[in-house]
Amino acid sequence: MEEVRNISTRLCPPVLTDFGIVAAVRWFSTEFQRTYPIHVENDVQLQEEQVPELQKMIIFRVVQEAMHNAAKHARPDCITICLRNRDKLALWVQNDGTGFEVDKIDAGLWSL
Repeated sequence: MEEVRNISTRLCPPVLTDFGIVAAVRWFSTEFQRTYPIHVENDVQLQEEQVPELQKMIIFRVVQEAMHNAAKHARPDCITICLRNRDKLALWVQNDGTGFEVDKIDAGLWSL
């Protein structure tokens, strides 16, 4: 029962529905740093009411996946999450870990 509760919280934390995407990203950053020895910086500059509810969940899941992928594959010391809403919503997750050379990746991986 506890494991199901933990999975549910990670997929859709109550902080997201109760307080919004800004608070959810900050909460996840804190939780992430408890698990991984990676510093997380949040550069979130948006008005909560400008982001539709469905997009908030999508943003949260993209942030989760990007951060977990960075921790797993890049082994960074720092991850920066930037989220802005000016004319358009923009999200980017940067890290200082080991990268990869795009031209050396098998092209078959990218075809759908």
